[in-house]
Amino acid sequence: MKKLTLIVLSLLFVQMAKGQFDEGCLPGKLMVVAENLNFREKPNTESRIIGQLTNSELLTLIEIHENKENFYWNTIEFSWVRVQRIQTGEIGYVFGKYLKTPEMAYLNYHDTDRIQKGNWYGIYQEGGKVKIEKTTPKISGLDEGFSSIIGSNEKHKILICSQDEIKEGEMNSQILENDREYLKIGIQKRLVRIGDFEFSLVCTGEVELNPPSLIRKNEKIIFLTTEIDGSRRHYVQQDLSDCISQFGEVGYQIHFAGDLNDDGIPELIISEGTTHGGNVYYFRSNKEGKLELASITGVSSKC
Repeated sequence: MKKLTLIVLSLLFVQMAKGQFDEGCLPGKLMVVAENLNFREKPNTESRIIGQLTNSELLTLIEIHENKENFYWNTIEFSWVRVQRIQTGEIGYVFGKYLKTPEMAYLNYHDTDRIQKGNWYGIYQEGGKVKIEKTTPKISGLDEGFSSIIGSNEKHKILICSQDEIKEGEMNSQILENDREYLKIGIQKRLVRIGDFEFSLVCTGEVELNPPSLIRKNEKIIFLTTEIDGSRRHYVQQDLSDCISQFGEVGYQIHFAGDLNDDGIPELIISEGTTHGGNVYYFRSNKEGKLELASITGVSSKC
């Protein structure tokens, strides 16, 4: 059955328009989260300090300096980062531990040790509708050895910090709360319909039997946009595979799909496996109608 599903999905993608987007999936802007952060000429602590950065200052990401011992696309926290100061245009290096993206999404009670400055909103479900409203976040459990973030109301399932204002009220969206349903190889998950467009996530790849377990190879996550034109269907796909650091043990869990910025493309929040067992990824749509990685949060990153 799995082989048949994979064959069907493969044929589907062969028929699709070649709509792949070249996308690095790294945020374009980074925010300083330290006071008087050293801004250096080269990527090491012995290099000349060319200035000091202020808390909440915004920087433009140029590149991550390759750390040959532990380099992946999303290891900003453990690498030197080449950036440009928006205020002065100066270019230099800072250590990624003291940077994060200016827009973030958290699941309620997700592990974190700091609160970011910005406009905070809580997303919740009420009367069969998904709604969003302003909230005031706080850190819970600081004295218990495990700190997590919560909104001002327990009904808030998801928290969003944005530098832009988000319209409050009902949303064209879904909160997906079934912990037993995961996006796995060979599965297509319909997310939401907005106007004449349907949006789905498709997971493809190969499963190899290696007793006593299965080995997953060549995994891909595809964001599939289907335009409905009468009886015809037009498909555009965007490969998000390079945005995900690793496949969760039980697959990807989809938590939210909804149009936060009211542009007709849903924002996505997914995680690797369980809520506290893996990273949480927040994908935001941009002006070109593509998804871009807005933030990544997880136990290991302490975002």
